[in-house]
Amino acid sequence: MIILGLHAFTHDSAAALVVDGRLVAFAQEERFSRRKNDGRFPRLAIDSCLAEANVTPSEVDRVALGFRPWVGALNRLAYQLRRPASGARAAWNLLAKGRNNLGLARLLRDVGIQAPITRMDHHACHAWASLAACDAEDAAVLVVDGVAEAWSGASFAARRRPPGMECLQRIRFPASLGLVYAAVTEHLGFRHNCEEGKVMAMAALGTEDLVGDFASVCGIRGRTIRVDQRCFDFGGRWTTHEFNARFGPPRSPGAPLEVHHFALARALQTAVENAVASMARSLVQQTGARALCLSGGLALNPAVNSAVGRALEGHAQLELFPAGGDAGTAFGAAVAAEFDGRWRCDHAFWGGGVSEAAVDDALRSAGLDAGSPDPEVASRAAELLAEGALVGWCRGRSEMGPRALGHRSILADPRQEAVRDRLNRQVKRREDFQPYGATALWPLASRLLPGAGPSPSMLRTWPVTAATRERIPAVVHADGTTRLQTVTEGDPSGLGDLLRSFAAMTDTPLVLNTSLNRRGEPLAETPHDAVAIFKEAGLDFLVLENRLVRRGR
Repeated sequence: MIILGLHAFTHDSAAALVVDGRLVAFAQEERFSRRKNDGRFPRLAIDSCLAEANVTPSEVDRVALGFRPWVGALNRLAYQLRRPASGARAAWNLLAKGRNNLGLARLLRDVGIQAPITRMDHHACHAWASLAACDAEDAAVLVVDGVAEAWSGASFAARRRPPGMECLQRIRFPASLGLVYAAVTEHLGFRHNCEEGKVMAMAALGTEDLVGDFASVCGIRGRTIRVDQRCFDFGGRWTTHEFNARFGPPRSPGAPLEVHHFALARALQTAVENAVASMARSLVQQTGARALCLSGGLALNPAVNSAVGRALEGHAQLELFPAGGDAGTAFGAAVAAEFDGRWRCDHAFWGGGVSEAAVDDALRSAGLDAGSPDPEVASRAAELLAEGALVGWCRGRSEMGPRALGHRSILADPRQEAVRDRLNRQVKRREDFQPYGATALWPLASRLLPGAGPSPSMLRTWPVTAATRERIPAVVHADGTTRLQTVTEGDPSGLGDLLRSFAAMTDTPLVLNTSLNRRGEPLAETPHDAVAIFKEAGLDFLVLENRLVRRGR
């Protein structure tokens, strides 16, 4: 059976194609439209999935959508309208999303798909996606996000064979850790669903002055999330006059960041970490599971994940899915409809591939000549990194989720702080307090990072010793941690050869790895995207499959 899974009409629209219970293709609409967090009907993502799988629209047997628009709609509408002055626009947006959902069949017919549509429980779709990537036969699943349908999270007991998913508890909206995080993100002058990572980075630099006070407005009581609704107006003004009186006025975008802004970020991050870790620990105790899958938008916060990992240490293995946000529910909806429990989604590389014809066309269109393919391109790129070059890297099928995992990356030498500063100033054009992640050859790099463990999706942070900080300062954050992706010999990341060569040259088996994009745009998808970023962002070299493109002669 061929099932097309979809997520659409909110943010991060995506499509996934599952054939006989196994994923064959996944794509996010933003990668093709080049609109960050694009939430429109994922027409381009659907086209990409069908093309990658060599499936025609008429061959799709069923469409599965990870959302039921009628569930909880009246409650959410009533919540927005309780403050008409600030909530009217949010209420209108909610109605528009529902109208788009109900028009899904027509949009599918326009692309030639006339299969029946099944609308699925949103949080169960998060859970199914996580289970499909889990290395255990049975697992507890904790989903924590903003809001979908009538809830802001849920817990499940799951099994792979025969496939089963039992809901144990739900977190009822408006008690929402994800929306509290969004509200404080907006309060600090950033955009929710887009710039929460900046708030997480700020937290490492903040004092603990506001931690206790913030815990009184957001925390956990038993197994229940507690949010003081007098302080929040989700989707409207986001934070209220009472919140402002306690934590300071909202910051205007672009205004200077002050000490109390960093303290508020620290208080928020601490409260969320403590709450999610407590829920995870309680769920493991309740189920007796030896594996816990964490999913939902908050599972894209590496510091939260690390707090959960520490809380579970010695009790259960933490499992993370690379597309834990709403885009991943496209995959979850499809496997919920049909799942082969003998199969595991053991890597993140399910997007569009890079053909030689596409590489030639992209280079020709840009007036560039990379010559013939070079089988030693990885070792040559390692030499350039060791010399201080910034190298774009576009090889293989693109990765799912928000992290660049070695198929659409910018790579640099982690030993050179000047390289990090150049990335911030010239390429990313972002705040200096934001850290860069590292990709390490595992287990060779374990001697540099004692205590760290496998982290193939770059969704956890790990502490770095003082001696190691001096060796790799470009990838160590202000709190003494690094966000780490681990690569093992023969895994699908394609970075093994480069890391091995770089280690031989520098005695450092890891590199700085950040996303192949410019500020405010999605991760690169095609060779044309990669070439445009290479030319405009000032990278020194670009690897396109086995071609090495250099700036100038």
